[in-house]
Amino acid sequence: IEAGLDQCLYWAKSAPAPLFFTQTSRLRSLRRHLPAQAVLLWDGLPAHRSLTTKQFLHTAKGWLRAAPLPAYAPQLNPVEPLWANLSGRELANLCPETVGELAHHVHHGMGRLRGNRSLVLGFLRHSGLFPELSP
Repeated sequence: IEAGLDQCLYWAKSAPAPLFFTQTSRLRSLRRHLPAQAVLLWDGLPAHRSLTTKQFLHTAKGWLRAAPLPAYAPQLNPVEPLWANLSGRELANLCPETVGELAHHVHHGMGRLRGNRSLVLGFLRHSGLFPELSP
């Protein structure tokens, strides 16, 4: 998973990062950076259950397996501590007047996190879903 994390971090750093995007287009982009199969952890967001997404997952079943998280399990979602970290730093007390201003602060925070490999690994460890990352 270490090599996969490096590739995902590279992908996140090198890919264009619009604030809003379609899941399927982002996943197609990610595919170019993965040498093997991937497991995608998804929460219960309605977009993750859409017909378009289901059709995409069916066509991608050779390289991508979707593993849904339980209905309400933020402790299992590695993205939750990431957002908590951003909320405590770049987004703390922020009241942006535009989406662009919000995007600027989010991108700044993501840049800070990309530069801190141990923190990103900590988010994955915190979920308990990656025992191979335990110290």
